[in-house]
Amino acid sequence: MSDIRPFDENEWNRFKEERQAYMAAGGTGSGLPKPSITTMDLTGKFSKGEDWSFSIFEGCDLTGADLELANLQHCHFKGANLSGSNLKEADLTGTVLTQATLAGSDCSQVSLSKATLMATDASECKFDSADLESTTLFNADFSNSSFVDADLSKAQAEGANFTQTDLTRADLGSAGMPSTDFTDANLERANLSGTNLKNAQLTQANFFEADLIKTDMTGAVTLGMNIGGANLTNAKLPDEVEDFSGLKIIEESSKLLRTLFLMMVSVVAFSLLTIASTTDVQLLTNSTSFPLPIIGTPVSIQQFYLIAPFGIAGLFLYFHLYLMKHYRLIAKLPAVFPDGTPFDERLFPWMFNTWVKVFYRKLRSQDKVADTLTYGIVVFLGWMLVPTLLLIFMGRYAVNQNSTLSQYQFWLTLSTLTLAYYQLVILEEKIFRVRLGLQSKAFRLLWGFVVFVSSAYLIVIPEYNGKLINPSLSHSLFTADFSRQDVSSRPDNWDPQHPLVGVKGANLEGTTLKGAFGTGAFLAKANLENADLSESDFSDSDFRAANLKNARMVSGNFSLSNFDGATLEKAEMTLMTCFYCSWKNVILMNADLTGVRLNDAILDGTDIWHANLQDLDLTAASLVGVDFQSSNMQGTRLKNADVKFAYFANVKGLNPEQVKSSRNWRWALYDDAMRKSLGISNKYLTESLGEIVKGHHPEFSDEEVRTKAFEWYKLYGLTKPLSIH
Repeated sequence: MSDIRPFDENEWNRFKEERQAYMAAGGTGSGLPKPSITTMDLTGKFSKGEDWSFSIFEGCDLTGADLELANLQHCHFKGANLSGSNLKEADLTGTVLTQATLAGSDCSQVSLSKATLMATDASECKFDSADLESTTLFNADFSNSSFVDADLSKAQAEGANFTQTDLTRADLGSAGMPSTDFTDANLERANLSGTNLKNAQLTQANFFEADLIKTDMTGAVTLGMNIGGANLTNAKLPDEVEDFSGLKIIEESSKLLRTLFLMMVSVVAFSLLTIASTTDVQLLTNSTSFPLPIIGTPVSIQQFYLIAPFGIAGLFLYFHLYLMKHYRLIAKLPAVFPDGTPFDERLFPWMFNTWVKVFYRKLRSQDKVADTLTYGIVVFLGWMLVPTLLLIFMGRYAVNQNSTLSQYQFWLTLSTLTLAYYQLVILEEKIFRVRLGLQSKAFRLLWGFVVFVSSAYLIVIPEYNGKLINPSLSHSLFTADFSRQDVSSRPDNWDPQHPLVGVKGANLEGTTLKGAFGTGAFLAKANLENADLSESDFSDSDFRAANLKNARMVSGNFSLSNFDGATLEKAEMTLMTCFYCSWKNVILMNADLTGVRLNDAILDGTDIWHANLQDLDLTAASLVGVDFQSSNMQGTRLKNADVKFAYFANVKGLNPEQVKSSRNWRWALYDDAMRKSLGISNKYLTESLGEIVKGHHPEFSDEEVRTKAFEWYKLYGLTKPLSIH
């Protein structure tokens, strides 16, 4: 533009006077020549909304001009420089812009109908929603420009350059564009029905969901061209495109994916059946084993619950990685083939192939209910089935109350949920480039809900407290239910007269059974060492000969249960309830029974050495032959308890009033100080001591009884001959 003249005020005024006279005389009908000003620098001389129609600005410099809403109909801008101008909503109908420069201009919503832009430089311009109907665009340069929603129907653009141009939803119907360059252009959802694209350069051009009905692409270069979802009815395509070789690859891929899917569904079905048939007893005692399907390797029930989720998640991951590649192949197919066949009729018949037609506007049926139902079924089976199963695994395994393992399962479930959600979003928005509105949002809200539930589970399980959760939820999810079940195994020929013969005790060592429901459970000979049974209900249960060493039974209900011969050494039983229990010959050394209620319990022959019995309630209990040696009995309630032959030597905190509230207290053994406080006379001891010792040690021989009685005789300082019957 070196020949541009500087602005001349006089010539500018002359031009405006000529234009005023021209328009006053009737414009084109006046017979006067069009007002003209050429090769002049006119930058900054135009304002928004002005009328400059039918004017000639050939070769002028209008760089950066503000021509928004201007009337520029039938103007001549041949060789003019309008780069960087604002032409938004301007009317350039019939305007000549041959060899002009519009680079970087905003031409949004401009009207260029029937205009001429031959050899025009319109690179990096914005023509969104512009009207270019029937425009002549020979050899024009529109590279890196935007024509979103623009109308270029019937335009003639032979040899034009649309490299890297955005023509999303543009209308190019019936346009003549032979030999035009659309390299890397985006024509997504554009209308090119009846368009002439002979010998065009279409390398890497994107025609996703475009209308290419009767479009002629013969001779075009189509390397990397995307016609996924396009309507190719009666289109003329190059030979390398028309054979659609990808269909064969998709068929083979479909067969492999179908096999993987059926395998995955089978594994899910087997897992659900296993979960449904697993009892709390089997899960906690690990007492069941079975062979895995297909490989036949036997595994225990706990191994299955720990290993199966990871294996299923791995299969799910492999299936989806392959499925995404499969859908990328499908997304490259047209929605409608040149012979008018919809793509789903050309694909291998499998629901995971045919359902994707819901993503294509051109193939959606009028029955929205059917489409939504199809979408829901496929999404559930392909994306939600395995995460749902993992949630069920996680919930079912929660009965173990093992926070470490539960968190591993939680992170596995959350990772799988995240993968499924991410894959679904990628499928919809990246591969098929659609948004399904509420239909899709509903499923995403569901994903969010599932993740929320999983997060709540993670927060609750490490510090489980039955009081913080709905009781019914606690019962069904977090706590074991052993009610009326054989936790320990009875032999086939079990004899109630010899109840422990042949019984195989369950191994529950270190198990957390906090809040468990075990009414009427059979736990004879069970190993519950270091187990946590706090806040549980094991009333009317059988714990005969069970090992409860170091067990935690705080605030539990064990009323009517049988603990005969059990070992509860160092067990913690604070605030435990055990009305009418049987504790015959139980070992309770170093146990903590603070505040425990053992009303009407039978503890005959039990050893309760060095135990903490503070505030223990033994009202009406049978304590015949119980050994309380060196225990703390401060506040222990013995009202109406039968303490015959009991051993109270060296106990702490016991006072005479407590003892005298019991029955048969004169037939118990005390240290000398307590004996005197109770008013038990030497004469009575001389006559009864042998019988008391025999009652406390029924297993002793007469000689052993005599020896033991003599030891007590000396302890009490008796001098009269000892009477032993």
